[in-house]
Amino acid sequence: MFAALVGAAALVAAAPAWANDVQTFQVAAAGQPATAGFAPDVTLTIESPSTYVAQSPGMWAGPAALTGTATMGWAVTFRDRITDPATTAAAANVNGWPLDQKYNISVPLFVGGRLVGTLPGYAVITQSGGDARARFEASLALPLGVGAQAVVHLTTPTPASDTNTVNGVLASTWNRGQLLQALSLVRVQGNLAPKTISIRLDARRRQLFGKVVDPFFNPLVGVPVVQQRWTSSGWRKVSVTRTKSDGTYRVAASSGRLRAVVVNGTTSLTSAEVRG
Repeated sequence: MFAALVGAAALVAAAPAWANDVQTFQVAAAGQPATAGFAPDVTLTIESPSTYVAQSPGMWAGPAALTGTATMGWAVTFRDRITDPATTAAAANVNGWPLDQKYNISVPLFVGGRLVGTLPGYAVITQSGGDARARFEASLALPLGVGAQAVVHLTTPTPASDTNTVNGVLASTWNRGQLLQALSLVRVQGNLAPKTISIRLDARRRQLFGKVVDPFFNPLVGVPVVQQRWTSSGWRKVSVTRTKSDGTYRVAASSGRLRAVVVNGTTSLTSAEVRG
């Protein structure tokens, strides 16, 4: 069921050094069949809580605990969508600990640094028991298209016991809060694959117009839309325009049988036909 997991270190792009650590993953570079068709600019970003910094690959270090240091482990993988996000997130927590909480989470989608919509993720957090009840495991499953999803996996190895405090806060309370913050900082950048392209004819203005959206009804911004006209030898390109910030396009209409085609990454989508 699971596609082969990708080593996080091979996908991480170096981020500027500031108070917290930012890790960015290029989806198309994941090496999975499900993600191979994504446009090169589609990335997923995770970020450490504000009091944590990079300690080593896959590990963030936070404030000093009563004994030792608070730490958080992270990993990002990509896979198919054979299972729904709730099932995927639950299965990614491998320790078998009791459920702490589970919930839907809206992950922001940016294009060119501008928020254009959200993606429907699902998070599952489990908690160890006994003397190690300050240890948590969290997984966020995030659909990225019809056939692909990302899994963000987080752990809190230390402090493990509530005999510890962090900044005066009980260790289990601190670790849970930091996990929730880290999950809230996940974001996606770039136009996803188109799912729908509409087309209509504005007869008064002699223009074609429509809208391009992804599988989650977010607009595709700045992508080329090709107007094609049917000829005796097949469909031929007439003109090219680009979608606006809301995913809409408008272009002077040719005559005859017309359609619009959008391509993003390796996904090509063709509209219905209209007659100009």
